[in-house]
Amino acid sequence: SNSYSKGEQEKIKDIPNFDISLKKSNKEEETPQDPIKWFGVMLVPQSLKTAQKHFQGALYLAVKIANVQAQLTKVTSQSESLKLLKKVAI
Repeated sequence: SNSYSKGEQEKIKDIPNFDISLKKSNKEEETPQDPIKWFGVMLVPQSLKTAQKHFQGALYLAVKIANVQAQLTKVTSQSESLKLLKKVAI
């Protein structure tokens, strides 16, 4: 269980969340989904495999950063709203 109220949980759900997980296609396809396999099994240089792994890692981090940025934007907006309400209440 978490320490958020039901209202806070609803607000958290409004934060954009980007997903880069691999999706399975409903239709069967003959071509491999992994572009590196386009070169065949024996012809793929190790440097290409390494580059692909580094790119995937960078993409994962970029999406993670975008999610954190979206959360930060939401929290900053909520903070500003609360500051305005506090000023009005005084």
